[in-house]
Amino acid sequence: MGLYRCSRSLLALLLFAPLLVTACGTSTKAKVPGKNVSCRAEQLQASMSLLGATQSLVGCVLTGRPTIVIRSQKGDPIATASIAAEPLWAQRNSPEPKGWPTVAIAPGKKAQARLELSNWCGQSREPVKLALTLPGRHGTLLVPAKIDVACIAKKSPPRLAVSPFEPVG
Repeated sequence: MGLYRCSRSLLALLLFAPLLVTACGTSTKAKVPGKNVSCRAEQLQASMSLLGATQSLVGCVLTGRPTIVIRSQKGDPIATASIAAEPLWAQRNSPEPKGWPTVAIAPGKKAQARLELSNWCGQSREPVKLALTLPGRHGTLLVPAKIDVACIAKKSPPRLAVSPFEPVG
């Protein structure tokens, strides 16, 4: 089992971290559009947290699974084996959220995609950036992170599992 540290760093055999997206906006009266208006990167703020979610700047919807590329501080991609992960609600045997797989997020509200990272061998312990590309080519957000995950198989690349977006809570 892993040892946890506070901050954006986690020492473990496996990293489980929600990647949060927050809808941006200043109007508290803003409503999520009735039609499926896809979120664009410029409408969102992203953060990685051991408790976290994603926040939208304006009302919009997210559907599907983001693409995540881990990048060095210089911006170079770090090779990973990427696979699909189940959403957290499914892993917990909870009911499917209303409206899922479409996640409507009002301004200031959040959605999340869960990341599982394992086998961090030979990579730097320097901070990295997660390049989160929204489904449908609606833009990319960069999220700073520090990864400190145990090496399990030196000849294998890091394994990154990403869940689809889901509501927070």
